[in-house]
Amino acid sequence: MERFLTLGEVRRLLGVSRATLWRWTAERGLRVVKVGAVARVRESDLQAFLKRYESGEPSAVSQGSQNGTLKEGPAHVGVSVPRFSQ
Repeated sequence: MERFLTLGEVRRLLGVSRATLWRWTAERGLRVVKVGAVARVRESDLQAFLKRYESGEPSAVSQGSQNGTLKEGPAHVGVSVPRFSQ
C-alpha cells in the first residue's frame, strides 16, 4: 500500500514554506489528493514531481498551470530528492 504524506511532512522534508507548497500544487503540477478538508500527497507523486522539477522539464511547470502562461521550469531548485524507505 502506498504511503500518503501530510502537507506538513512534505514541507519539513523539503524545507519549504506553506506558500511555496501551495504554489507548486497550483502552478507547477504537484498532485494533491483531497478528501473533504484533508489533503495528502502520494510519495510517488512527490518523487515524480521533484524529478521533473529538478531536471527543469517544461511539463513540471505547465502541467499544473491554470492559465498556461508558465512555460519553463528552473534547471535546479536546490533540494535533493528524498529517498523513502519501502
